[in-house]
Amino acid sequence: MSIDNLCNGYAQEDYVQDDYSRHPNWATPEDWDRHQETIRRLYLDEKRPLKDVVVIMESEYGFRAT
Repeated sequence: MSIDNLCNGYAQEDYVQDDYSRHPNWATPEDWDRHQETIRRLYLDEKRPLKDVVVIMESEYGFRAT
């Protein structure tokens, strides 16, 4: 899976408000946009494993990927 798929892999039309209201801690499409640069830096530039990126994003940025 490429980083583009991680950051842009969701389709805006797939966004269902009800999913996010039931799980308020999940990242929204706007959250993905806001953190895209950081995710790219960690994964591509720093070559960190995806599992490390997930932990860093959640613990340091409060970003919880869905």
